[in-house]
Amino acid sequence: MLPSGLVRATVERKEIHPSLVDPERSTVQQAATELFELFRDAVDQRRRLGELLADLDDLCAERRDHRMIRGMAHLARNKCTLQVVAELDPGALRSELFAAAAASGPLALADDDNAMSQGPLERPTARAILTAVGERHGLSADEVADAMYADLDAERRLTSLELISPRWLIDRYNVSLVQSLLLKATEVKVELSDVSGPRLKQLFRWIKFHQLLHRAHRSGSTFSLHLDGPVSMFQGSTRYGRSLGRFFPALCLVETPWRMQATVLWTKAAHRKELVVTHEQGLRSHYPDTGAYRTKTQEHLVASFAKHKSPWRLLDGQHSLQIGPSDMVFPDFTLTDGERIAHLEVWGHWRPEALIRRLEGLERYGPEHLVLAISRRLASGRSKEIPEHPGVIPFAEVLSTKRLIEVAERVAIPVAQDEAES
Repeated sequence: MLPSGLVRATVERKEIHPSLVDPERSTVQQAATELFELFRDAVDQRRRLGELLADLDDLCAERRDHRMIRGMAHLARNKCTLQVVAELDPGALRSELFAAAAASGPLALADDDNAMSQGPLERPTARAILTAVGERHGLSADEVADAMYADLDAERRLTSLELISPRWLIDRYNVSLVQSLLLKATEVKVELSDVSGPRLKQLFRWIKFHQLLHRAHRSGSTFSLHLDGPVSMFQGSTRYGRSLGRFFPALCLVETPWRMQATVLWTKAAHRKELVVTHEQGLRSHYPDTGAYRTKTQEHLVASFAKHKSPWRLLDGQHSLQIGPSDMVFPDFTLTDGERIAHLEVWGHWRPEALIRRLEGLERYGPEHLVLAISRRLASGRSKEIPEHPGVIPFAEVLSTKRLIEVAERVAIPVAQDEAES
């Protein structure tokens, strides 16, 4: 995300629009390329951060879009690794130098500090102290001077860079503009159309990981999600706002149509403005896309099912299922024979209390056509006993296709009923 002073946005009455840049525009591409090369050369030459920032100031002085440049540079700097490069520990070296200077008495100024070791009244100069301390460690005066403050940020050297390309930097910048506005959101509403179960599961992993307050429901092919913002609570939380901002790139991974509407507070006067972002703006996430990721167990099941002769088909999870008023499940797979349907959730690593909570929810609320495949080998905690349940299939390493079809036959419901309940 960007510091508030680098956030670019335009306001039209009650609406606020992030000043997204066009990735295809030549001036934007040129700026990103210059920054990319500037940082890459700094790493190749192991330059000091202070030297890089000075070059950045020169670059911004020549351009009108300096806020965009500095915003991209801020993001690029966060992808750099800085290291202290010094022969000696800078803190210990400073203590030794200051102690030597104090013991020698007042220091004299020299007209040419690099050439003279004594000044007026034959008092030692700073150069003499650097030379004396350097001799103890086998270093020259210049090497001691370089190492003395090598732990300061400006003196740290760039040793690695995780920037992928200039285009990556442009896309990251656009996403960061939206993230930065969400830091002051009072509420966020998201609508997704025709989104698959795996995508919803991926989205909710981010929601739960960042402990965001949320409500969700489905109406037909539209999935609605309401997130409370940090300012909706009694006191705004910067930490919660950052978590909300970190959720947004996960939304950009969704390929089907989506729309996000947020109420944000703008300027110190906290004017309420409406922010609207949609899939049509083409924002690209920098998060790794694990939405279609399958475990080895799931891959084996897909391959095994393809070889099995049966009227049942195994599909990727089709939609979410509601379990009571507050819990949702996103099946990994859906099984159907054209007339009936059942859903499968594969539990790998699990905690006994989480499993018990899921089973209690199924027992109390349903849905009756949800099957849980639970690995014995990946259970955690003291107890590895899997409670008995008509919709539960325990397995060790391989999930039996035959056993799965048997359970699906028993719990499946008509397709029309499934559509009505979802």
